[in-house]
Amino acid sequence: MKSSTVSLPTGDLLAQFLNPSLGPYVKNFNLIYLDIALSRESNLDQYGPQLLRGISTLSPSALKGYFPIVMRTVARWKFDYETPGLDERIGLGEADIKALSGMFEKLLLYDGTPNSVPGPPPYISKDGFPNFQALTEAKLAAVKLTRGAFAKEGALTLFIGSKDGNDAVASFCIDAINRGGADLEDDTFIAKLYELYFAGPRLSIQISIVEALSKSKLAANKMSETLRVVEKCLQGNAHSVKRSH
Repeated sequence: MKSSTVSLPTGDLLAQFLNPSLGPYVKNFNLIYLDIALSRESNLDQYGPQLLRGISTLSPSALKGYFPIVMRTVARWKFDYETPGLDERIGLGEADIKALSGMFEKLLLYDGTPNSVPGPPPYISKDGFPNFQALTEAKLAAVKLTRGAFAKEGALTLFIGSKDGNDAVASFCIDAINRGGADLEDDTFIAKLYELYFAGPRLSIQISIVEALSKSKLAANKMSETLRVVEKCLQGNAHSVKRSH
């Protein structure tokens, strides 16, 4: 007797999850079947964009189960990130791009360990990304989408990714930065670099931030932030000296 696979209505399940009138219990139950349905889809050109559109409207609690599913699906989706206009082709608005870029920044900062600093939000955890292969696949998917669709909004994601512990992720981000550049005179980007530095990321990122800020005329004129960075660097050196004795 041949075994048969029950067909699940992917589109209906996705629409049901995104329905704001449904409660969290129904949504969580829905996610189980949505994950299965998406894993069986061979062509994700339809459902990949649908997963991303409207993600800015979801609450952190809804993202906890949804975001890992999104990243598993995007990792399997063969989208064209090299041809300009990916954001328009998949229908991403400014709110969704801004929300996704923030999520991707946190994903790229996460190293898969309980000691990851800064601590990740609930939607990025060992449950959603259970091993380094799953995490690396998600990161690669994130930086490809960032390069193709986020323009300046994705600059910090690529900056963080350029110092990732996985060579494939780091190399992709370095190449993307070399192609598109990082505007060190953009006020928003510089502000994000300062904010990230004071959040205490891993040392390689901190060093890269200091190097980037030292090349920026705009950063040099932000005296209060610059003095805080210098002070933090001196504190770090002082702690290092104490440990060495």
